[in-house]
Amino acid sequence: MKWVTEVNVPKYNFDVNHRQKQLFLGSCFATHISNKFSYFGFNQVYNPFGVLFSPIACANLISSALLEKSLPQKHIINRDDHFFSLDAHSEIFGSTTAALQKRLDDASQKLRTALLEADVLFLTLGTAFVYRYLHTGDFVANCQKVPANQFEKVLLTVDEITNDLQASFDLLRQYNPKIKIVLTVSPVRHTRDGLIENQRSKAQLLLTIEKLLCTDAVFYFPSYEIMIDELRDYRFYESDLIHPNQMAVDYIWEKFEASFFNTETIQICKAVRNLRSFEAHSPQSKIDLHFDKLAAIKTDLISKYPFLQL
Repeated sequence: MKWVTEVNVPKYNFDVNHRQKQLFLGSCFATHISNKFSYFGFNQVYNPFGVLFSPIACANLISSALLEKSLPQKHIINRDDHFFSLDAHSEIFGSTTAALQKRLDDASQKLRTALLEADVLFLTLGTAFVYRYLHTGDFVANCQKVPANQFEKVLLTVDEITNDLQASFDLLRQYNPKIKIVLTVSPVRHTRDGLIENQRSKAQLLLTIEKLLCTDAVFYFPSYEIMIDELRDYRFYESDLIHPNQMAVDYIWEKFEASFFNTETIQICKAVRNLRSFEAHSPQSKIDLHFDKLAAIKTDLISKYPFLQL
C-alpha cells in the first residue's frame, strides 16, 4: 500500500560532485541544501548578500556582480545607528556608510568570483511579491524595517520575473558558458502575505520557471512539490507550521542525491558522514586517542580526495 503520492523527480543529464564548485542563491530554503553541501565537504558558496526572497533582487545582484557595478548609494539607509542597504539582507551592515560599502563591495566580489567559477548555480525563488521603494521607484530586496508607507507592495507578473532572470542568465552564460542553473521554488509559505496570496505568488514563480526551461542550461528540481505533496503532513514542519523540519530536509536531500549524484559522490558522502559522526562523539575517556583517530580519519580522507572541503 502506498502512503504518499510520489513526485516524479528526474535523473538529470549531468552530475553534481565534489570536484565541482557550487553556488547557492535565494530564499532561506537554499540554506538547508547549502548546509548539506557544506556538511558533506562540497566546494560551495552560499548567498554572499544574505537570504534573498525576491527573484528580481537575485537577478539584479547577479548582473551587477558580473558587470562590477556597485549597488546604488540611494538605497543606503540609517537605522539604529547603523547603515543598511535595501539591496541586501540585514546581516550586511556598517557603522558608517564607508564600512557598509566595503562589505557590499566584498560581497559583490565574492559573488562575481563564485559566478565565474561555479559549475552549478542553485537558485531558490521565494516569492513573487516585491516592494517598490517610493523614494526611487526601484524594487528592493529588503525593506530593512523602514516604515511601510515608504514602499508599495507589488505582485510581479510572470513576464516581469522571466525577463529579469533571463537577462541575468544570458549575461552569466556569456561569462561562464559551462555553468548549469538549477531552479527551485521554496516550499516555505509566506503566511504574512496571506495563504491565498501565497499560492498566487508561488504560481507566478512556477509559471516563470516553465518559461525559463527552454534552454539546455536551465533545470528544475521539484523541492516545492515534494514538500507540499509528498510531505503534506504537519509532522514534517517546524512548530511554526511553515518551515520544513530536519526530517523533511533529510527526505528532500535523499531525493536530491538520487537525482544528481553518481556512485563515487555517494560513496564520498558516506565516508564524510562517518567522519562527521565521529567528530560529534564526545568521549568520556581516552580523549587523546579519540582525537588522534579523528585526525587520522580526516587525513586519510583528504589524501584520497584532496578536493574535499573539510
